[in-house]
Amino acid sequence: MGDGKTVYIRVIVTDGADNVGKSAEDNSNGTSAVIPSANTAPTVTASFAGKDTNYITIYATGQDREGGTLTYTLYVKTASGSWQSKATTTGSPNSRVTLTASGLTQYTDYYYKVDVRDRGYLTGTTGQKGSIKTYCPRFLAVHWSI
Repeated sequence: MGDGKTVYIRVIVTDGADNVGKSAEDNSNGTSAVIPSANTAPTVTASFAGKDTNYITIYATGQDREGGTLTYTLYVKTASGSWQSKATTTGSPNSRVTLTASGLTQYTDYYYKVDVRDRGYLTGTTGQKGSIKTYCPRFLAVHWSI
């Protein structure tokens, strides 16, 4: 049962004297119910979009069978660190959102993942994605001649 299907209900009642009463077996009396679909966790895909010395930008797209607004959260970590939430935004299912983790350390490898939460508070995740190294600072090259 479930997943939005209509089901027909037949009730059988037995009293203390073993007398049995039954409802109609057909739907002529309108005895039916629609079992609502169970909420399922949304899914999300993410891809690298860009970087600089102190930020990385990620694109994410979520899918949710039930529809409605999705909440996306970008997490980053270094190889020896723990996950830190760096950006949150909302969007519609099947629409790309942009998330930017800023305030990162220059020339450092970061792993990222994106979680997506639906209005029923179920969460899907990309899981850990490969590392992205932020750029090192740009230096002005000076040429000396003697």
